[in-house]
Amino acid sequence: MAFDGLLLVVIWADVEPDTAEINGLRRDKFQRTLTWRGIEQGVPTVREALGAFRDDDGGRPKVTWCLQADEDIDLATGRPDYIFSQFESIWDKVRQGGDEIGWHPHLLKYSQQRQGWIHEVEDRLWVKEMLTQTWSEVKRHGVRASRQGMDYADQEIIGLLEEFGLAVDGTAQPGVYRPAGGGSHVFKIFGNLVRGGRMKTLDIDWRGAPERPYHPSADDFRQPGKMNLLEVPQTMVLTRHPLTKSRYLAPWNILFNQPGLETRLHRLMGAGSPAVLSGYFHPTNAYDLLAKGAGFKQGLTLAVGSRFLGIGLRHLEKHMASVLAVRKRYNYKVKFVTASELKKYF
Repeated sequence: MAFDGLLLVVIWADVEPDTAEINGLRRDKFQRTLTWRGIEQGVPTVREALGAFRDDDGGRPKVTWCLQADEDIDLATGRPDYIFSQFESIWDKVRQGGDEIGWHPHLLKYSQQRQGWIHEVEDRLWVKEMLTQTWSEVKRHGVRASRQGMDYADQEIIGLLEEFGLAVDGTAQPGVYRPAGGGSHVFKIFGNLVRGGRMKTLDIDWRGAPERPYHPSADDFRQPGKMNLLEVPQTMVLTRHPLTKSRYLAPWNILFNQPGLETRLHRLMGAGSPAVLSGYFHPTNAYDLLAKGAGFKQGLTLAVGSRFLGIGLRHLEKHMASVLAVRKRYNYKVKFVTASELKKYF
């Protein structure tokens, strides 16, 4: 069969410890207790659900699992690459199934003055040393891809990723600008719940970034240039908050209710081939799955969150059906790829 174009689909996952709504533990302590239901239950269940679908080459959806490794994890566990090593059997299995493992660092630094974790960007020496030291541990795990925590990057960070020899990064969110502490009052309250007391101190600014994958410039990380690193922007989808009914742009997320996906796919098909659909999720957002087996309080929190915030595993099938419908609607070949496999095309 002759196709009119190609749609490359890349799914990222930010793999982190369980959040406060899952385990009821605050995250603002200097050395905190961590739990891992999102990894132990969320990762295999999401993979199993994705395994029901096939692209036009008969391939299953692939996931680039980006594991948190940074000072936060180091202080809590004794090593920054704890998630890589502690759950090695899980990562070996997903690799055998065609997935890949990436790196997901957060710029989290404990502030004695504020008695809490902050997202540090002012102390540039600390940022460079933390990322460099963490990378010295992470690189032995065969990592080629990364996604930066809280969707934040700047010129120095992108330069470091290039220096480290990473092939691809998936942090960019074209057109997005979120100043520190920004967002509606409802968003601030919910965001504080999810962060368990962590303080939002970052300006997220991706204005001017292209919507298609690009090699960043050494002068402006949001503009195309000649770096070897490939920046893969998230596909921004018009999303409607189920409670407030307000509309906002959010990255494509297979665990979120996003009725604007089909409209976004229509735009992608008109932007040339190969088109790229790129999005990420957190295994801890499988609220409907994780509500089962949780204690009463956490189970209720997760069930209510899943129902009224439109978050859960139940949305995955609809997302995949919309993506695979592209072959009939636009005569485009659909191909699932890992993030680093995109280097073959860009």
